[in-house]
Amino acid sequence: MSENLRSEFLRLLREDEEFRLAVIGLLGIADIQSSIRELVNAVNELTKTVQRLAEGQDKLWQEVRALREDQNKLWQENNKIWQEIRALREGGAGEALGGE
Repeated sequence: MSENLRSEFLRLLREDEEFRLAVIGLLGIADIQSSIRELVNAVNELTKTVQRLAEGQDKLWQEVRALREDQNKLWQENNKIWQEIRALREGGAGEALGGE
């Protein structure tokens, strides 16, 4: 490409909007930009979805921890009951009932 042709081409790109749009169309740049916009929107939506899922997962783990705590309390109560039952079976009814 000659220097004059190159200079003219660059000048037209800078100054002639119709020429610039025609070149953009021929190169497929508009299609590429549109595709990039769609991909960016899709990534943004996926990011929001992942954030909502992570928040939901955090809530579920909080519930699991609460259930474990409740389960531990139930096991402790269950063990106390079995200790009282053993004490009653061993004849220590007075001790199991609080010293009465």
